[in-house]
Amino acid sequence: MSAADLFRRSYAQDPDGVFSAPGRVNLIGEHTDYTGGLVLPFAIDARANLAARANDESVVRVTSAQRPGAVTTVALQDIRPDSAVAKSWEGYLVGAIWALRAAGHPVAGFDLALDSQVPSGAGLSSSAAVECVTTLATSVLSGVKLDALEIARLAQQAENDFVGVPCGPMDQTASAASQRGSVLLFDTRANTVENIPFDPAADGLAVLVVDTRVAHSLADGEYGRRREACERAVLCGVNPVVAAPAIATLSFIGLRAPITPRPRRRAGTPAAARRPVRSSRGEPAGRSGWRRSGRRPGCW
Repeated sequence: MSAADLFRRSYAQDPDGVFSAPGRVNLIGEHTDYTGGLVLPFAIDARANLAARANDESVVRVTSAQRPGAVTTVALQDIRPDSAVAKSWEGYLVGAIWALRAAGHPVAGFDLALDSQVPSGAGLSSSAAVECVTTLATSVLSGVKLDALEIARLAQQAENDFVGVPCGPMDQTASAASQRGSVLLFDTRANTVENIPFDPAADGLAVLVVDTRVAHSLADGEYGRRREACERAVLCGVNPVVAAPAIATLSFIGLRAPITPRPRRRAGTPAAARRPVRSSRGEPAGRSGWRRSGRRPGCW
């Protein structure tokens, strides 16, 4: 059932619009987005689709094709980071509205129907896709104009401050700003993005996304521990853009031995991200900014 059909069945009226945002795969640059490094993700075909309609009842209603039969209703005045909804799957949608309102945007009540084809718990940024599409839908229907990076920033705020997951900006930025047929060079220190043409099939290659059947959750605490380890590595002198030559000595300056191999592996990846970028461009790396190519952006 499509998001629009689910909306009609749940609310007995047509939506004002149907919006979409993709999941993502990260080609290179793990755990470097929150330490000022480079990342190189790209959007995938699996998308979160959201049918939405503004209401005048000062409530947010949410239903999902992946959880049939239930409609959750939350009063605008009860949308807070310490509320029960923040700990539920609906929090990813409601949190996006909270972030918009916290930023001073005139976003009020909405009826929402979600159909997400991004597998949950598979490491494909299903939560970021949901946050981005909700931010996009409710801002557009409220007359709020946001660019892709503003959508990503508010979606990240929803996950950080409402849901309580300390994720970096990569997932939401990849969902909001990626273009078809490209990888997204995201310089997290400069906060600039550039879509780089990416067509592995032209060279007889394919990128495989493999389902390992291992459940993944950013909210389970392990991600926060890994982030803390990487941030401590940076404080100890690991440059997230150029790998430090003496990473092996970090254990002598306060970093626990079990986590030293992880910063070593992660720290080298941002510099490596420049190599495929130079190859795809056919020119020396050096430009920054978001190059508009006329392709459909990640959110629409």
